[in-house]
Amino acid sequence: MKGQYIPDNDLLLTTAQTVTADAAGNVSAGYVDLGTDYINFPSVLGVFNIATTDFANADEIYEFKIQFSNATNFATIEGESSVTCSSAAEIERNNSTVLVPSRAVGRYVRAFTDVTGTSPSTVIDFAFLTKE
Repeated sequence: MKGQYIPDNDLLLTTAQTVTADAAGNVSAGYVDLGTDYINFPSVLGVFNIATTDFANADEIYEFKIQFSNATNFATIEGESSVTCSSAAEIERNNSTVLVPSRAVGRYVRAFTDVTGTSPSTVIDFAFLTKE
């Protein structure tokens, strides 16, 4: 397994997913409900395990995000943290694990990936939330 973090299935934000356009994680509801006691998650870490990422045109940029909302449709984002990667070295630096530190500021949390460039494509093995 990549990285040093063990996924918690209750906090799984996405399973195997190929992203070629902006996309939320693919868990069944599209988000994880932290419940009304989300304040018990003051410091969290989004862990994205990346299988492959295309930088063939050298203009691809990947922004891995953790988003919080108090609405299940995420119409209003209460808080967001992200890490931007524009080279393979940035993703490979941590054994193909992208870490997104954050604070839980809403009941619902999801993974979201923004991609730009000529032909962006990344395969996320899985992403999950963990308390730091």
